[in-house]
Amino acid sequence: MESERREVGARLTSLEAGTAAGRRDSMHHFQEIIRQQSSIDQIKARIDRIERRLEIAG
Repeated sequence: MESERREVGARLTSLEAGTAAGRRDSMHHFQEIIRQQSSIDQIKARIDRIERRLEIAG
């Protein structure tokens, strides 16, 4: 009975560690998406400014 309890405890610990690792990976991916979106927004703003200048000059 004691060995079964230890085995269950070990499995639970392993599952908890796996869940924590998955959450860390998800957070890393989410942060990367935020960085990419910020870069896209900056590029779009620059394109908008260039287009406005071209309209004024044209």
